[in-house]
Amino acid sequence: MLMMQELAERVNFSWTFVDPHGDWGNMLPNMSWIGGVAGTLESGDADLGFCNIWNILPYSVPVDFGPPWNVVYPGFLVPRPHLVYGYWIIMIQLFEKTVWIILLTTFVSISYLLWKSRSPPNNNNISGAVESFLIVFGMTIGCTCYIPSSVKITRQIISFWSLLSFFVSAIFSNTILSRLMVPYHTSPLDSVKDLVKSNFQWGEPGFENISEREVYFNLEDPWQKKFESRYQELTRNTSRTALLSGKFAFPVTRLGHDYVFVNIVGVNQTKDFRGFRVMKQPLNEFYVSLVFSKHSPILEICREKLQRFFQVGLVNYWKKDVILRHGNADIEQLLYDSSTETVVNSFEPLTLSNNLAAFRILLSGLSLAVLVFAFELLSSPQT
Repeated sequence: MLMMQELAERVNFSWTFVDPHGDWGNMLPNMSWIGGVAGTLESGDADLGFCNIWNILPYSVPVDFGPPWNVVYPGFLVPRPHLVYGYWIIMIQLFEKTVWIILLTTFVSISYLLWKSRSPPNNNNISGAVESFLIVFGMTIGCTCYIPSSVKITRQIISFWSLLSFFVSAIFSNTILSRLMVPYHTSPLDSVKDLVKSNFQWGEPGFENISEREVYFNLEDPWQKKFESRYQELTRNTSRTALLSGKFAFPVTRLGHDYVFVNIVGVNQTKDFRGFRVMKQPLNEFYVSLVFSKHSPILEICREKLQRFFQVGLVNYWKKDVILRHGNADIEQLLYDSSTETVVNSFEPLTLSNNLAAFRILLSGLSLAVLVFAFELLSSPQT
C-alpha cells in the first residue's frame, strides 16, 4: 500500500481500490479470464494489481509484470529439536553402531573363552558362566582385573582384554561423563528429506486441489515428490490436533528473510507455535511483482519509478516499517533457529536434572551388584 501511494505521487495519478472478489481468477474455455485479479485487469475495471502476487502465471494471462519487489519461499512449519530424556538412548549414541557391534562381539567372545577355559565343574554349569560374564564385565568397566586361578588357557587373551578395557575406560570416561551431563536434543528438521525419513505428513485446508500442491512443490526433486504424496486433508477442527502431534508439517510462505505468513486455522499462534520453526530448506522460489493490464499506458513510467525505489532502498524500508507496525512477534520467532526463550548470555549452574542420566547408570550398577551378591549367597555351599 505504501509503495502504491508513493508511486501514485511520483507518477502523478490518482487511484481507487477495486475489490477483485477472488484470488487470481478462473480461465474460461475461450482463454479469457473471469473474476479475481486477472479477470478484473482483462475486463478493464482495473489498470494495476498489487499485493502478494507470485510471478508463476501462465503466458495466456493478459497482464504485464512490473519489476519484482520481493521473493517468497514456500516451506513448512516443523517442530523445533526437543530434549531427549531417555538415558538409554543417550548411552546407545555414545558410539557408532560399528563400534558397539565390535565391543559387544568381543565381550561375548571373551566371556565364553573364560568360561570354557576354566577347570571343571566351572566350565559346564550356569553359575560358572554367570561368574565368567561378571568377571569380564568388571574388567570392562575397570572395577577388577581378577583372573580365576582355575583358568588353564587363554590367560594372555583375557589379560589383553583387561588392559584394553583399562585404556578404553581411561580415554572415554571424561567424554562419557560430559556427554551424559550435556542436554541431548533430537536432530533438526532442515529439509524435505528429513521430513520423509522422520515419517512426517503434511496438509492444510485449501490444498485439496492437486494443482495447488503441484505449484507449491518442486516435483523435479525426488524427496519433494515423495513428500507431496503424503498429503492429509485437514479441517478447522483437526488442524490443532495435527500440529501438536509432532508428526505433521504445515505449509508456510516466507517473505524474503523478514517475515513468514502462516494460515493455520483453529490454533493459538501465541501458545501453540512456541515449539515450532520454519524449515531451513525452501521448496521453491518465486518473485513477487506488481501486475499491469496488457499494454497499460502507465507501465513503462511505473517500471522506471519502481526501479528507483529499489535502488535507494525505499522498498526494504517500507517492508520493515509494515512488519514493525503490523507484524506478529510470535510469528517472527518462527524464523529463528532457537527460541529467544532458551537463549542465555551466561553459564548456568548444574542441576540435578543434568546428572540424572549418570545417576541412573550408577543406580543400575548398584542394583546389579546387589543381584550378584544375592546370587552368590544362594549358590554358595552351606556350611
